[in-house]
Amino acid sequence: MINIYYLLMFIVSIICTGIYICRWHKHFEIYYSLMYAFVPIVNMAYMCLAYSSNLEEALLANKFSYIGGVFFPLLITLAIISICKIKLRRRFVLLCMLVSGLLYACILTTGYTDIYYKSVGYKVVDGIVVLEKEYAFVHNMHYIVLAGYMIAGVIVLIYSKYNRRNISTRTMYLFLIVEFLSIVSYILGRVIPIKITWMPLAYVGIQIVFLFIISRIYLYDVNDVAVDNIVQNGETAIISFDMKKLYLGCNKTAEKYFPELNDIKVDRPINNKHKFFENILEWIDELDREGDKIEKIFEKEDLTFKVKVEYLKDGVRKKGYQIMVVDDTSQQQYISLLNNYNSNLKKEVEKKVDHIQHMQDKMILSFADMVENRDNSTGGHIKRTSHVVRILLNEMRKDEECGITNEFYQNVIKAAPMHDLGKIAVEDVILRKPGKFTAEEFECMKQHASKGADIVKSVLEGIEDEEFRRVAKNVAHYHHERWDGSGYPEKLSGESIPLEARIMAIADVYDALVSKRCYKERMSFEEANNIIKEGMGKHFDASLYKYFLGCREELEEYYMKYLED
Repeated sequence: MINIYYLLMFIVSIICTGIYICRWHKHFEIYYSLMYAFVPIVNMAYMCLAYSSNLEEALLANKFSYIGGVFFPLLITLAIISICKIKLRRRFVLLCMLVSGLLYACILTTGYTDIYYKSVGYKVVDGIVVLEKEYAFVHNMHYIVLAGYMIAGVIVLIYSKYNRRNISTRTMYLFLIVEFLSIVSYILGRVIPIKITWMPLAYVGIQIVFLFIISRIYLYDVNDVAVDNIVQNGETAIISFDMKKLYLGCNKTAEKYFPELNDIKVDRPINNKHKFFENILEWIDELDREGDKIEKIFEKEDLTFKVKVEYLKDGVRKKGYQIMVVDDTSQQQYISLLNNYNSNLKKEVEKKVDHIQHMQDKMILSFADMVENRDNSTGGHIKRTSHVVRILLNEMRKDEECGITNEFYQNVIKAAPMHDLGKIAVEDVILRKPGKFTAEEFECMKQHASKGADIVKSVLEGIEDEEFRRVAKNVAHYHHERWDGSGYPEKLSGESIPLEARIMAIADVYDALVSKRCYKERMSFEEANNIIKEGMGKHFDASLYKYFLGCREELEEYYMKYLED
């Protein structure tokens, strides 16, 4: 039965550690995590000691069991100091760890030296393993260090109880229970001669008490809660309450805005003798009704505050309420001023934007007209090809799988008149030649595509719409590329040619076919359609043929009307 007791304590300690892991939060001090990591190890050591069959096994288990006796008092004291918001120098903490580490190192020499035990023996009495030990000087020093840690923890708790308003009394009482369990279990083990060791039970009890402590400890650290729950510019007052509407604390900004908070103690309910407190209770009730969060405007004297009320959460669990208050006086005044002029301002802005857009469009068309006026073979070409592009795009937009966005649609239509801007850089003797070009002249003429891209880039440099600049440059640069890679100026092929340029290529060639030029008569629509069809997969993107075919009738109607005019 006694061995079952040790096994049971080991299992319960593992369960408690598992619960702690589930509740762990990144703001928990490392002291708690170390406690929960060590307790199962220590209780396992006590269990192994009970099941040992010789002195070597018993000594090894005994060494592991001393992890609790050496380090737990220090970890508990450091946790108390932390919760009471007393800052210790890192060097002091390191020194304490070093002292405990040296004590444990001496314990590890048991069986090899007489530093900790002068002598140690092994016997089994009534089926129970007993180590017969004769203590040495270091063991007595261990008592002094142990007592020092416990006394320090109790002193800090008593001091904080009467001198620190922002420390939870409930938490301090729980820590006193921890200290009581540690002291009493140690004394009982020395005073009452029973066959079992009290310490495994004490450690499990400490674990359970610590679970109650950590269930609330996160709530009291208002600054860390703010980091987890809100990221907001400017000074923000933060006030927290638990689910019972008991006051948890606030930051310094809240105390500055609302000095009446200094009259409330932690873990106490707020009263409604102040208007602000009365509103808080109403806001919390409203939050419970509506859920998630609510926002309010609160006025105090000549100040206006923006208030946000939301749940205080530890992970996904609701643990309380958090009130965030921002001095919004100047902003509210500014908003009020803006509201008086907002309608007129909006109209003026829209008017200016439309004017700027109109100027940009007019500038683009002016450049295109300059080219058309120099080229005696392109009369009306810019206007016609722009309309053909619009008709093709309208047909493509009917197909949802094509994925033509409204932005792309507008950009290509606006860019179409710019496709031949590069001709402005071609010499008149070539550009205005009435007949066909020689091979050398054609090579010069081909340069208009790359030069057009440079001109478009320069002309549109001040326009903020980066996507439009890209589309316009591509239309000018690549509208003479061919699907099979035999085009110019870059000899691109397939889908490496931008879609906008592939669309422009069809419009450009179609207009050249059905329009009269100085060196040729216009073709019939049937002839032009056959040439376009034959060019699919060679000159043009074959996937666009179905759209060309779909709008063929509309294209012919447009050109018939244009020719009549």
